[in-house]
Amino acid sequence: MQSVIRQDNGWTVSAGYQTDHFDAVIIATPTHAAAAVLKAADENLARNLSDINYSSSVTVTLGYDEKVRRSLPPGFGFLVPRSEGRRMLAATFVHNKFPHRAPENRAIVRCFLGGARDEQILQSSEAEILQIVRAETTSNRRPQRRNLYSPASTNGSPPWPNIPSATSNASNASNPCVKNFRLGAGRQRL
Repeated sequence: MQSVIRQDNGWTVSAGYQTDHFDAVIIATPTHAAAAVLKAADENLARNLSDINYSSSVTVTLGYDEKVRRSLPPGFGFLVPRSEGRRMLAATFVHNKFPHRAPENRAIVRCFLGGARDEQILQSSEAEILQIVRAETTSNRRPQRRNLYSPASTNGSPPWPNIPSATSNASNASNPCVKNFRLGAGRQRL
């Protein structure tokens, strides 16, 4: 797509040698690409989109047996508050969120690290990242948190680059494009 221009109660989209008119347009690209396409339609919007910062994250997928699966709480996972002082940001219970991705007698827990507050994790080796995740999922610093035990299997994924960082810094927090930003879905490595 080369350009999107507001015109005649709709939008004119130019791509290659073809131009078409639409009532509405959804642009599902990284913000820098959307900014380039929308520059002719709205310079302020394009500038605000260009100003959105991105961060990267790392995921580690842990596999557990039936005993651990039964001991996990219901739900799709948990977020780790900054006050915990951990490097892990969150974990999802893949077996609950997407039941068809795990046998009924296994648990799959996907752990997320990195983001705007821990970019240096990207410099760590897979072994170092796995060591961090194992330490943080087996630590019982808080009595109400269950110990995830030692995983039966693990799988590290390379960093996911370019995830919008909606509140990572003051410029993003005040950006009108980010103000009401909601991340509806993220990338997943299967």
